[in-house]
Amino acid sequence: MLNLLSKRDVAIVSHIPGTTRDILSVSLNIAGYQINLFDTAGLRDSNDAIEKEGMRRSMYLNFKCCRNSISNKIFSVYHPKIPT
Repeated sequence: MLNLLSKRDVAIVSHIPGTTRDILSVSLNIAGYQINLFDTAGLRDSNDAIEKEGMRRSMYLNFKCCRNSISNKIFSVYHPKIPT
């Protein structure tokens, strides 16, 4: 999906579990909105130390995005003209 939306070859695509380990990001402008897309490691059981680090980073990014999303929604309640 990341490659399709960005119209370029950003992420390695494979059916092999554990292919994505680092966080990949693309900034796009869609209809005047700045959008940041991320591709992160999937979450699964693994004994591979590098894959575990990728999953830890995925969970941390998810936490940061959720926290910022909640902050933006609270801010928009007080400033309804600002889109979230």
